[in-house]
Amino acid sequence: MPRHSISHANVGSSNNTSHQRVEDLEKHVEILEERLTGYEETKEKLDETKKKLEETKKRLAQNENPLATLHRFLQAKFVIELPTFNIDSS
Repeated sequence: MPRHSISHANVGSSNNTSHQRVEDLEKHVEILEERLTGYEETKEKLDETKKKLEETKKRLAQNENPLATLHRFLQAKFVIELPTFNIDSS
């Protein structure tokens, strides 16, 4: 009978260790889920920023064309030398 008691004690100890391991893994999963959520939010903000950058580049290109046209018009109309602007339409 003493052997049975020792065996029972080992099972109880092993069971406690297993429960602790499960709790540790659950905590680890929670931490990973929080990090993943943060990563997803950061990625969404990055995508939004990239879209805004592209829109800004398009507006800038649209604004540069009229400026170049105005510059040429003023030079032709008034036959004057105006300072040249470094306008890159790319």
